Amino acid sequence: MAPRKASLKLAKALNLSAQKIYEKIKDRDKRFVWIERRLDEHVRNEISSWKIPGLNFVEESKRIFPNEQMLSPVLGFIGSEGRGLEG
Repeated sequence: MAPRKASLKLAKALNLSAQKIYEKIKDRDKRFVWIERRLDEHVRNEISSWKIPGLNFVEESKRIFPNEQMLSPVLGFIGSEGRGLEG
């Protein structure tokens, strides 16, 4: 699928600007770019079903606290890159 067509299709599913997506994916020399992170499973499955060549997903971990934020000062938290920030 051509980058312009893929960006239009992704923009509709992700509610993002097609132009911004196109700017990220038009350069075929880039090996990796983030388009969107932490997708809802339903959206991820829909996009995955399109089987766009070169489009893949990265699974990221997410820390979940028992009783919501009660123990967060003790357990600490991580940033979006998975590195510990405090705790």
